[in-house]
Amino acid sequence: MIVALGIVLANRHWYRKIKAAVDNGWVAPTSQTISLREAMLLVGAIFVVLCVAVPIARNEKPNQALHVTAEDTPFALPAGAHDVTYFRYHGGHYLQCSAEEDAFLAWYDQGVGTLESQAANVPLSPIQAPVGASIITGFADNGPITEPQSVTSGWQYYWNQEDRWVSVIYDRPNKRLYYKINTR
Repeated sequence: MIVALGIVLANRHWYRKIKAAVDNGWVAPTSQTISLREAMLLVGAIFVVLCVAVPIARNEKPNQALHVTAEDTPFALPAGAHDVTYFRYHGGHYLQCSAEEDAFLAWYDQGVGTLESQAANVPLSPIQAPVGASIITGFADNGPITEPQSVTSGWQYYWNQEDRWVSVIYDRPNKRLYYKINTR
């Protein structure tokens, strides 16, 4: 409270000094025109921003896609991944693709999820009992349309804390990866 009062008094002191300087004519009136040099600098700055922003915007991948190649996605996928379907939203994404098991394991070893989920040291474990996966079959206005599927053989990883989670399921018989992450 005392600090706030001190700041108010200091601001009032400087306000009075500046107002007195303007009233007494000690400060020359400021110009409201833009010089040619300032205009050229403004145009140059806008040009530089556009030169950087336009290529980035053109290369931005869509937020959803069905059955595309790995190159058509914004994600780092296992080597040789294909038949990729994904849905991105603010705070996470759903991803599924076909990949060989060795490529999946190498991809997983490079680090999956967030730094927080990786620091938790939750291991990738073999599937012992059927686990549920969701297959994206299409898209609606409010998200992906999914169908449930049971995975009986392969690998699974699951980490969660509060409203953040990472789920990885590898379906060995179908050579299919199901990856979901929510980082909000």
